[in-house]
Amino acid sequence: MDSFREKGETSGSVAETDGARSLPKRDLPLGMVLSACPDVLDYAKGREIRAWRDFVAAAEQARPALGISPSAWMEAQEAMGPENAAITVAAILQRAERISGGGYLRNLAERARAGKFTVWPMVMALLRAKIEGSKPSASAGRAGRAGGGEIARPDDSSGGGNSSWTVSPALLKSLEKPRRT
Repeated sequence: MDSFREKGETSGSVAETDGARSLPKRDLPLGMVLSACPDVLDYAKGREIRAWRDFVAAAEQARPALGISPSAWMEAQEAMGPENAAITVAAILQRAERISGGGYLRNLAERARAGKFTVWPMVMALLRAKIEGSKPSASAGRAGRAGGGEIARPDDSSGGGNSSWTVSPALLKSLEKPRRT
């Protein structure tokens, strides 16, 4: 499975093998990234992120708290581009209790240089965990998903317009599939 994952991440094409698909080449929407990585808002000026420029600045502010050196941050930006490096830092921030920031970011930057890394799986894993965490328990006696298939932005008081976005049924279905081990 690992060889397929590396091949899928490298190619960026949509291929089906044993029901698994690689992810699209297109960029992730900022709203989706903020939903997956809400902790980065703590580092944003005025706790507000309206554009990728704001997101990159917030990730740069979070970097020292994660033990990521300026040189590791610079390498990641060169290898991945500023937005993808910021997404990676925000994803590390979400899992800070489980991930050592600097070494992990350097490793991912090296993989990005080799064409073997994309931010999509990180963000999808965080969204999957969020969706699984929001499902009502069987003891609650409710069926279905909380929020009717919508994932709200973490800070609805930001005044940034529409504070939620709808997840497509296809994305929800793919996120709900059991992970293979």
